[in-house]
Amino acid sequence: MKKEVKKQNEPQKKKKSKFLTIFICIFLSVIIIFGSVLGIVTAVNYANAAARYEGTLLSRGALNYLSSYYKYKYMVGLAQSGVEAYDSPYFWDKVAEGEEKSYGELLEESFKEYISGLLVANHLFSVSSSYTSEDRRIVSDKLASVLKSHGGSVSEFNEKSSKYGFSYSDLESAAELIYKAARTQLVLYGAGGENLKGSSAETVSECEKYFATYSHVSLLFIRSEDVIETDSDGNAYLRNMTDEEKAAREEMKSKLRAAIESYNANTDGKITPETFDYYYKQSDSDMDMRLSGYYFNPSAEMTKSFAEEFPEVVSLALSMKVGEYAETECSVGTCFIYKSENVKGAYADTKNDYFSDFYSDAVYFLYPRVLSELSEGVIFTDKFEEVDIISLPKNYEISIGF
Repeated sequence: MKKEVKKQNEPQKKKKSKFLTIFICIFLSVIIIFGSVLGIVTAVNYANAAARYEGTLLSRGALNYLSSYYKYKYMVGLAQSGVEAYDSPYFWDKVAEGEEKSYGELLEESFKEYISGLLVANHLFSVSSSYTSEDRRIVSDKLASVLKSHGGSVSEFNEKSSKYGFSYSDLESAAELIYKAARTQLVLYGAGGENLKGSSAETVSECEKYFATYSHVSLLFIRSEDVIETDSDGNAYLRNMTDEEKAAREEMKSKLRAAIESYNANTDGKITPETFDYYYKQSDSDMDMRLSGYYFNPSAEMTKSFAEEFPEVVSLALSMKVGEYAETECSVGTCFIYKSENVKGAYADTKNDYFSDFYSDAVYFLYPRVLSELSEGVIFTDKFEEVDIISLPKNYEISIGF
């Protein structure tokens, strides 16, 4: 009886096995076909790309939009800088003032740098974030707005944009690239450079790069006419110096000058950081800044604020080399400056007002350098060279930005 059951079930097993074999074959064939199609599509996209970086591609049509609009914005920039720019071969062939290249050559170089940065930024966006449904909605809404302002239909839009060499679908491709590039800085560094506040070796290394642009100085002020006093309530006020006080300060200046001269000549009696500090404690300097010193950077708000009262001091401090001593007259008298090495990690002191905008400023220093460094890997194809931005009309009608 058991043998008969086995014989009855055996054909079913063979039938099931045959079905699975057919299913697997079909499934595998679909994968192979899909993979082949995907490979062909990828190859076609690469072949048609005007420029690329890693997996980020720029189509010829999108390039036409970007070049025509960039040309317009470039000419606006020239006009704002005082150059009377007009879109003609004569102007673009002219040698730019103060340059050895023509305005046309400078335009081409600038545009190529822009495209390089755009593609690198898109790659960084793709490896650091994702193009979400919300991102797509923002881009879609922006495109719809542009389409509406230019007739409302794709055909009408294409008719208007044809003279610039791009279509609505090309604008869609360009819009995605522009949007991602506009978001990349925030994705990498966070709002106000928040992501730079980490303690990882990579983050610290990036911060130290920007910190190296700061000047660490001690400022020894010797007032010439009045001194700061404090009343019983702790309020500060100015009073005129006595003749004796003026004489003492003149003597201090003479000693400092002599010590600095000896330092520069490398003779006996040269000034040292310890000597400088000795006189600092006897001077009219801010004693709260004695140990930490001042940190100046042209981009820092606190530096700009300090420079409003002491522009000569800040200018000289920024120009000095580490280990140098210098002297300048200022609004209150004389200031002696000593420039020393930055204290490692000092920028992380949240109580130091001279670093109040360190991280937000660091972003604007670091990000362009990252783009520039990686831009060396951007590949420009023959299709890029086919687009002549000089002869292409400037596009002042159609724009999309985020």
